[in-house]
Order: sequence, then structure tokens, then C-alpha cells
Amino acid sequence: MPTFDELVASRRAWNETVLKPWCQSASRKELRLAAQEWLDIAGRAAPEFTLWPWAWSRFP
Repeated sequence: MPTFDELVASRRAWNETVLKPWCQSASRKELRLAAQEWLDIAGRAAPEFTLWPWAWSRFP
């Protein structure tokens, strides 16, 4: 099980190795589609709509 620091590092690595290269090579059409769908993909969900309630519910 990764630690939170490992999770953060993994996401940063994904940003550098996958997301940035894709953004640099994506067509205008793909970028527009990604922009429209970004909240569904990456999200800025309120904590109550994420795994946080479940994670914290493990601790009475």
C-alpha cells in the first residue's frame, strides 16, 4: 500500500510523463474535448463526493 507521499509522487510523475507530453502533441480537437470533459476526468469534486468520507469512516 503506497503512502500519501508516494501517491503524490506518482501523480506528479504521471503529469510529467503522460499528461504534459499528450498536451504537447494533442490536436486542437482533442484539446477541446479534454477541456470540456476535464472536470469529469480530473475533477474538482467536493470532499464529500470522493473517497474521503469512506477513508475517514474507518476511524470511529
